[in-house]
Amino acid sequence: MVYLEEAKTKGLMTTADIDHLMNLKYDPKLRPKSVKARPRFIKSVDALHSLFSCEEPPSVTVRTADVQFIVYGFADASKSGFGASLEYVDGVRYRVGTWSSDEDNASSNFREFANVVETIEEDVANDRLKNSTLILATDNSTVESALFKGNSSSELLFNLVVRFKTMELHSGSKFIVTHVSGERMKQQGTDGISRGQLREGIALGTSMLCYCPWGLSASQRHPPIIKWYHQTFGPNLEVLSLSQWFTRGHDHDNGFYDEKGMFRLIIKHGTYLWEPPPAAADAALEELRKARLKRRQSTHVIIIPRLCTTLWLKQFYIAADIVLYYLPPVHSHWPASMHEPLVIAILFPYSRYFPWQFKNTPRLLSDRRKMQKVLQETGVDSGGMLREFFVSTRKISCLSEHLVRKLLYFRQPDGVPYSSPRGAGVKRKQSSQ
Repeated sequence: MVYLEEAKTKGLMTTADIDHLMNLKYDPKLRPKSVKARPRFIKSVDALHSLFSCEEPPSVTVRTADVQFIVYGFADASKSGFGASLEYVDGVRYRVGTWSSDEDNASSNFREFANVVETIEEDVANDRLKNSTLILATDNSTVESALFKGNSSSELLFNLVVRFKTMELHSGSKFIVTHVSGERMKQQGTDGISRGQLREGIALGTSMLCYCPWGLSASQRHPPIIKWYHQTFGPNLEVLSLSQWFTRGHDHDNGFYDEKGMFRLIIKHGTYLWEPPPAAADAALEELRKARLKRRQSTHVIIIPRLCTTLWLKQFYIAADIVLYYLPPVHSHWPASMHEPLVIAILFPYSRYFPWQFKNTPRLLSDRRKMQKVLQETGVDSGGMLREFFVSTRKISCLSEHLVRKLLYFRQPDGVPYSSPRGAGVKRKQSSQ
């Protein structure tokens, strides 16, 4: 009905056309005798058969209130071999092997993906992963992307996605695959395991948790970065703790009891930095979006290490006005030992005028692309550039409607013009006197 009303408003349809369409009745004689199936149709049917092969509908865990068993692991594959390491309560289990001649012509994406799936399949078959949570790291981003989408244009990778989802469904467990840096994989030791070397990383007795910072924020991993936060985003920046996500992040600044004994909140706007751990980023983003709907005059900055992105990256892009860039681990405030870059985004205060929100405005996106290009080409410390960009955009919310449109758009949007066109005006004939 909305579509038809919109078509009527645009003059594409009349009221008589709409009435005719609404009064049409389905005639079975009009249905086609045959249809042409797409090439992937049979594969999709096979996937449905696999997922619904249980006699009884399996229980699917949406969110667990109490996690009893967490398994951490890494999986890596080389051209000639593969390896994996998973830590259980009773110790670390290794998986080492070489590829057969059937995989000689297979792509590196397939080998990495197959290693992940077969590692999990083996442990599920041995009841090691029943009703548990597994966080498995891989240095292949295609594996993480395919599992997040639940699909792949490659038939081989699509079959692996189906096998992975079927295992997760039937085992009653939750499997999280996260992309990590290749350097982290080498330091952890699984890169060497795939080549038959068992004298690196955890094989020397180092704890698996030393290489799994899923539950640590950027400042918890490297405290000197807090100084960079304040240098870049200003001295008034408030770095929120976990408990402040639910108080100060909503502009709550303590409160008082009135004469009737009712507690009254004191609302104070500010500039807040949210830096949740990757494994809890989805909860932080959910709370941030609530806070922004209620308090529209505060500025929010989000900084998250690029780990466990399948849990939060989609919501991250939806919430943010602008995702600036990945801060690479090459600076003193975020050194190479951190391995993965930081993802930075800003949520600006709402404007009093159109477009109300700065998200996806042409000039803002253009400036973002230029800044990223310069950073990639020169490799200089980005703190000064980011500081200048942040300060300049903060001023937009205080400008007049005329200047807001001029700054955010290359051409004026449709509507009533706010200035006279060039050359317009009243011409007066010059007097001879």
